[in-house]
Amino acid sequence: MMSKTFPTLALLATLGLSGPSFADEKFEETLLQAKKGDAQAQAEVGVMYAKGRGTRQDYVSAFIWMSAAKANGDRASAQNLQNLRKRMSLQEIVDGQAQAGRCIGSHYQHCKSSRPMY
Repeated sequence: MMSKTFPTLALLATLGLSGPSFADEKFEETLLQAKKGDAQAQAEVGVMYAKGRGTRQDYVSAFIWMSAAKANGDRASAQNLQNLRKRMSLQEIVDGQAQAGRCIGSHYQHCKSSRPMY
């Protein structure tokens, strides 16, 4: 006999109302590793911000995390930063550079974009 809650849970999951999605959880897990100094996780968080996967799209935050990854020796992040710069305004790049310095200087504890959300 099938439980009456199963169809309800299936419907909620289909509608995206069952709580955090796997992508959100993946982002949070990867962010925790990035804050511990893991260059690969930092690069991945940067890509997730750039593409809006598991989090809102935010080029400045992507720039911050890709810069941290590059500083920690992630070679792909140098190319990713070049590609990202093509999508950013000059002001976003300036903000990203300043905030990347703050992020790296704080040992990855202050790495949020201070740009307003629209």
